[in-house]
Amino acid sequence: MNSTILHRCGLLQKQTLIVLALGCCFGQANAQDSVVWDTFSSDPNTEWGGVGVNMSSIFDDPFAQGASFSLDTGFVSGPDEGAIFFNSGIGAEQGASISYSDFQGGFDFFTTAFEIDFLMVDQEFDVQLTLSDSGGADGLGGVAIGDVVIPAGESHTASILFADLIISPGFSLSDVDQVSFQFNTPETPTASLDFVATEIRLLSVPEPSAFTLFSIGGFLMIRRRREF
Repeated sequence: MNSTILHRCGLLQKQTLIVLALGCCFGQANAQDSVVWDTFSSDPNTEWGGVGVNMSSIFDDPFAQGASFSLDTGFVSGPDEGAIFFNSGIGAEQGASISYSDFQGGFDFFTTAFEIDFLMVDQEFDVQLTLSDSGGADGLGGVAIGDVVIPAGESHTASILFADLIISPGFSLSDVDQVSFQFNTPETPTASLDFVATEIRLLSVPEPSAFTLFSIGGFLMIRRRREF
C-alpha cells in the first residue's frame, strides 16, 4: 500500500471521527429530560410543581345532574399512584383548573413542553395552559397561552409545546410565577364529560454545550494519538 493510499485512509478515518463526534453531540441534544410536575399522589403536591390549587365551576346544568372535580391520592393504576377525576352529569357543562404558584419559578429556553397522562377520556375536549409572568426582573409581565385537544379513549399522553404558545408583549420564561391548566374550556365546553388524569410532566432538552465540548475534545484526543 503506497503513501497516497495511506494518506487517503487517514483522512477518511478523521472525517468518520468528526461525523461520529457531531452525531453524538446532536443525538444527545435531541434527547428529552423529564421532570415530574405532579403525580397527584399527595396533597399538597410534593413534586416539582409544588402546591396545586384545584377549582371547578359549572357553566350549564340543564337537568340538575351536578358535576365534580376531585383528587384521589390513593388511586393506583399500574405504576401510577394518584389521579384527578372529572365527572359531569348528563348534560352538565363543567370546567376545572389547577394552578401552581408555589414552584421554584421560571423556566429556561431549553424547556420544550408539558405532558399530561390521561388514563381515560370519554369525549374529546380542550385543555388550555397559561404561563403567567407578573413582572419579575424586567418589571413588564405578560402571559403565554397554549391549547391542546384531548381525544376520547384510554391511555393517552397530551403534549403542550412551548414553541406553539401564544406570547403577549413583556412575557419572559425566566420570570414565570404561575402555571395554570384549564380543563374543558368555557369557550368550547364538552357536556357530560368524564376523564381521569394521572400525571403531569415537564420536558426539556439538555443544554448542548457540555456534550459538544465532550465530543470535540474526544475527537481531538484521538487525532493527537494518531499523529504521534
